[in-house]
Amino acid sequence: MITWAEAQLEHNPHIDYFNANAQKAFDSLNATLFASHIKVLDADGKFDAKATAELIGFAVEEHPIKALGGFNMRGKKIFVQEGQSAYQHDLTVAHEIGHIFINNELAGDCREYMNLAELEGFCEYFAHHMVDNIPVGQLCLFETKQLEAEAKQ
Repeated sequence: MITWAEAQLEHNPHIDYFNANAQKAFDSLNATLFASHIKVLDADGKFDAKATAELIGFAVEEHPIKALGGFNMRGKKIFVQEGQSAYQHDLTVAHEIGHIFINNELAGDCREYMNLAELEGFCEYFAHHMVDNIPVGQLCLFETKQLEAEAKQ
């Protein structure tokens, strides 16, 4: 069985996750305030993905899954693809916490309120805000720099 998100990605694999509507949703739902209240830092002052997930009642588990990550609201679990770098692992957990936040804020099925690009864009904003400490207004610039760096490799 294919999920809604997988079907959307197959239909349009070049989704612009860093779009204006994702930023509007991030701002209007006050996600920055939520992130600052739940973000746990380790002894070095870096984002602690596992402790942050645990603070909101979710366990983090690694599995040999196809997607980078996923979550189960009923089971209170965040799933992360095995073998990710520490940085990608943290981004994935933070991204899934973004999904959990938006599902709670929009009372479940967010497809009524936003399309896949807006939803995934919101979660990417959320993840980079949590992990990289990037101010929300600069996330589009960050993504552009990241793509330029990857193109040079």
